[in-house]
Amino acid sequence: MTRILVVSHPAVLPANQHLYRELRARGWDIKLVVPNKWTNEYGAITARPLSGMEGAFIPRQVLSAGRPQRHVYISPPPHLLRRLRPDVLFLEEESFSLCAAQWSRAAMRLGVPYGIQATDNLDRTLPYPMQRSRAAVLTHAAFVAARSPAAASLARKWGAPGVPEVVPRLMPLWKPEQRHHHAKFTIGFVGRLAAATEIADLLTAFRLMTAPARLIFVGQGPITDQLAEESGVEICASNHPDNMRAAYAQIDLLVLPSRPTPAREEQSGRLLVEALVCGIPVITSDTAESNWILKATGGGWLTPDGDTAALAALLDQVATDETARRARAETGSRAAADLFSLRAVADKMGALLTDAADCPQSTALGAPSCHREDGADTEPLPITLVAHDVGGRGGMERVHAEIIVRMASHRRVTVISTSIDPSLRALATWKRIRVPRRPAPLRFVFFFFVGGWQLRRNGTGLVHTCGAIVPNRTDIASVHLCHAGFVTSTGHLAPAEAPVLRRLNTGLQRSLALAAELWCYRRGRAGMIHAVSKGVAAEIEQHFRTVRILTIPNAVDASVFRPDLSARASLRKRLGVSADVTVALFVGGAWDHKGLIIAIQSLAHARQTGADIRLWVVGKGDVKRFTKYAIDAGVSESVRFFGQLDDPLPYYQAADLFLLPSAYETFSLVAWEAAASGLPIVATAVHGIADLVGEGEAGIIITRDVREVARAAVKLALNPDLRQQLGHEARRRATELTWDTVVSKLEAAMEEHLRAGA
Repeated sequence: MTRILVVSHPAVLPANQHLYRELRARGWDIKLVVPNKWTNEYGAITARPLSGMEGAFIPRQVLSAGRPQRHVYISPPPHLLRRLRPDVLFLEEESFSLCAAQWSRAAMRLGVPYGIQATDNLDRTLPYPMQRSRAAVLTHAAFVAARSPAAASLARKWGAPGVPEVVPRLMPLWKPEQRHHHAKFTIGFVGRLAAATEIADLLTAFRLMTAPARLIFVGQGPITDQLAEESGVEICASNHPDNMRAAYAQIDLLVLPSRPTPAREEQSGRLLVEALVCGIPVITSDTAESNWILKATGGGWLTPDGDTAALAALLDQVATDETARRARAETGSRAAADLFSLRAVADKMGALLTDAADCPQSTALGAPSCHREDGADTEPLPITLVAHDVGGRGGMERVHAEIIVRMASHRRVTVISTSIDPSLRALATWKRIRVPRRPAPLRFVFFFFVGGWQLRRNGTGLVHTCGAIVPNRTDIASVHLCHAGFVTSTGHLAPAEAPVLRRLNTGLQRSLALAAELWCYRRGRAGMIHAVSKGVAAEIEQHFRTVRILTIPNAVDASVFRPDLSARASLRKRLGVSADVTVALFVGGAWDHKGLIIAIQSLAHARQTGADIRLWVVGKGDVKRFTKYAIDAGVSESVRFFGQLDDPLPYYQAADLFLLPSAYETFSLVAWEAAASGLPIVATAVHGIADLVGEGEAGIIITRDVREVARAAVKLALNPDLRQQLGHEARRRATELTWDTVVSKLEAAMEEHLRAGA
């Protein structure tokens, strides 16, 4: 059992211990060190454990109790570290605090890897000694748990290695109270009631409103009496955490205008999350750092910083549009539950702790290192990733990007590829392979041998390839497409309906890929195979029996791929598609084997029933040929081709169902992205899809029969409630696995492979 020691002054309150109780329930041996006494704006606090944390609770006396950045523990940290012998230390403290300096130095001396919290999002000027202390704490940290994207960016600027992970604060676990019915639209503000610019902005905007409304200030401060004299303004004096549920039940909209200053900025966005959890939409300034929460959840509106006229106009609009308020509230509440729930935050923190425990820290340098069973500590093994393209538009390319972002924080990464997204170049050493663009068979052969030569020259550490693309020995090959399985499943090298030249080109490339698989997926060449679905694993087992197989499905970033009613309305308006039209979305290339012609023909049958269904096609393919299919089927005006897009997300959000009558898939990342965006799935039971849809809980399984596809589409077009039900379950299933978990499992497999003497 992995031993984790947490040092946290916020955890003096039981409400801030839920994450650690959850980690204990998952099998971690958690010990929690907290100040025995603390003071805050609500008075003196005596530390007490949450139910279930009694055996893990270690209160200790501190100096300067109540001062987050200046308190230190009287008991010497090395004594406790030697007694508890933790595998990982997590400091829920800021990197420039005295407490962080005290504990991190002790951890470095004893060789205990540690992680640090990053909340601060202001690049404020600190005294030189504090700057040096902050840099030392961050530089030697095994991981940084940032509470916001801005905090992560600053932590890296100040010296944190790699890319700090965003681990948001846990949302409140209390259930919302029953909402009160208001005769007037009610606006709420929560915070200290002082002569702040944002309060003045809100009051000015409130006075400019034309819609009837009232304004409630929740909090206390020197201008409380002054605010109470304003017409239409009420005061709810207590903003103690225990009373916040009742406060949110009184309002219809939370407004938190922000005027960031060099000395102050909203950090965690706690109030935004609390409101969303209670089903309250939010308005905040578009320059506020915490607005990333609204962008991630879709739970409100952004307004220009300091523009009181724009804020007043927005308040009038929201006050008179109850449907929009309800839609934003529902979207924000669901997204907040996904992003800030106990499960989601525990998943992220657990992945960071796993990485740190697997890669202990060098006692001499404090730099991350991998621990061998013979007792010797070494630098973490670098990794070389070999792929055709990295970080581009396709599913495999995006998977590689996620791997690089997460591994670069603690390993040296070398990438051998023809292209790499510019945003990834700072994280890895890129060795470019120049290959001819066409024809595809020549491109494949050229990369196979030149990439192999480049790998022999520049490859270091563990070698990770994307399939059978170089002749060299590899430690792990991620298989996103098993060509032997594809040919067995479809019965052909290339689709018969494709033009002759395309069939020859595809058939020759497939034959080369089959030969490469026979060479690369044999004992002595591939250490292990990473299959992206159970179906792919079964195919590899069937065709390449001597290779060890590891099954780890891909994941979807739920903070990116999510429903957004505002984006839906915006794109539909731009494309001239009304809200009552049902849009079926098809995403991907290789249109022949993915069944686009079946989708087009089924659309014709569906429209004959009177259902107003349109088909949107996103991806690269032979538009001219498939447009002719649409003309022949009589639905050319109902089919739109958008080409290959850098960002297909708005099309997921604007569609009503995802359609994929494919003959063969290995995982279909686009289907999982569609599911995460809240779309019900209508697809064949190919690999990955069957795992997602289940027994019809998240969509409808079809065969490649035109009439059957049409019936499924019509069924969903005529039943919006069913679409919503299936889409909600699809999102829940699609977001169960995170990229942090995927990469952690890959790294664990690599380390096991290394320990086995490979």
